[in-house]
Amino acid sequence: MTEGINSRADAQIAAMQELIDKEQTAYETEVNKDTEERVRLAEERSEKILAEIGELSKDASEEERKAHEQKIADEKKRSQEEITQIKKEGSDKIAAYQQIGADAMAAYTEAINDGAEDARKLLNEKISAITSEFESQLNALNQKRDSLKNKLADYGDLYTTDKD
Repeated sequence: MTEGINSRADAQIAAMQELIDKEQTAYETEVNKDTEERVRLAEERSEKILAEIGELSKDASEEERKAHEQKIADEKKRSQEEITQIKKEGSDKIAAYQQIGADAMAAYTEAINDGAEDARKLLNEKISAITSEFESQLNALNQKRDSLKNKLADYGDLYTTDKD
């Protein structure tokens, strides 16, 4: 009987793990799409700024051109830092969600296993109680049989058992 409890608990745990895995995959897909879109927008902003600086540089003096080149280098650096930060935020969101899923799964598994253990204990208690009651009634029947046998034995061999 306890094997049935164990297999049912294992099946519930497996079903919950599958549900959490599907949820995590869907969340990761959404976060990755959002991250890609944010990166694309940051790149577009940076390209627009760089193009504007490039246009200013066409008619600029040598000194202004050097200043523009520095602005371009600064913008490229800022843009790369922003993109790196966006990607890190996406990875952090996914990692946090995975940790939440793992924690939820651990709590669920513990609860199911505790419940299964409680069910096994209750089942064993009930079986023990039934067994004790059965043995008590069997002993009473055996005593009654022996009592009747002794009463009949006083009148001769009118009653015999297979043991005799």
